[in-house]
Order: sequence, then structure tokens, then C-alpha cells
Amino acid sequence: MNAQNWQTIPDVLAPLRDLGTPAAAIVDLDAIRGGGADWSKFYRLMRLSDAERDAIGQQRASSKAFLDAVPEIDGVRRFKTHGIGALPVEQRQPLRELLKSLSEHGVFVVPVGELERWLSQHAIVGKKARWVVNAFQVLGDDPSSVRYVHPGSGDVWRFIDGIASGLQTRNGRGRDKR
Repeated sequence: MNAQNWQTIPDVLAPLRDLGTPAAAIVDLDAIRGGGADWSKFYRLMRLSDAERDAIGQQRASSKAFLDAVPEIDGVRRFKTHGIGALPVEQRQPLRELLKSLSEHGVFVVPVGELERWLSQHAIVGKKARWVVNAFQVLGDDPSSVRYVHPGSGDVWRFIDGIASGLQTRNGRGRDKR
């Protein structure tokens, strides 16, 4: 489901999770820089204890500072087009740890910056919803077609596998199935 923007994702996912429907959030990397009130909704969605919320909040504050320092090129922060790779090497691991912490609670952050950076070898054009439609057209829907793009092991495919694994182990509710 498309929630229109990252700030409204908890509004869409919370009722689904409350009904027992597995649901994961997918946000672009720039959501890490978002405001505290918006993240409060994510923390509630993830059903964090106070200690978990504080720990993830500290990780996010540190990562936000790193991302805020990434230079702009033509008015666009470089991390939007280069993802984690836009950060100096020593700042990448703390951000990866934050992304891992969030994914453990069903919030998956696009590590390449924004979803339009995936499948770059296919030259898919468009922004957000238009890119998704174009991506599906390029990928195809007939596995017997020579033009059909079969899933691989890296790029977006690894990300999607991580979401599938997370939904199976945590039932999409931000907590382990146990």
C-alpha cells in the first residue's frame, strides 16, 4: 500500500498490525532526518519499550547528524542518490546499526537513498509512484518471456528478502512471534 509519504506510514500500518495483518514500513533514507513528532508515531507503531525507544532515538539522532552533514549537489543531498555510500567510511557502521535496529521492528530503510536508485542497470525513469509503475513494466510479468527480469541476489532483491524474513519472524507487528 502506498501511504503517500513516510510520515503517514504509521497511520496506515497501525490498524493493519492491530488486526493481525503482517505489515512492514519501507522508507527512503531521508526519513531518518525527519522530525521528532513523526518519529514518535513510528516508535508507537514498533511497540518499543522506553529503553528501546531511547536507544533507537539516540542512534537516529547520531545518524541524522551524519546525514545533515552530507553536502548537496544541485540542491539534492548526496545521500539521496548514493545512499549510505555518501557518508565517510567511519560513519557508515552506526547508520547500518540503526537500519538493522529499525528493521528488527518492521521499519525498513532504503539503504541506497531512495527507491528510484534500485535496478539502475535497467534505466527506469520517474519519481515515486511513476517509478514503481515503470519498474513493473520493465521487469515484466511473464517468466517465459526473454525480456522478463528474474530476481537476483543483490540490489532490491536482498532488501525484499529481508522484509519477507522479518515478516515471518516478527509477524509484521514489530515484535517477535514468540
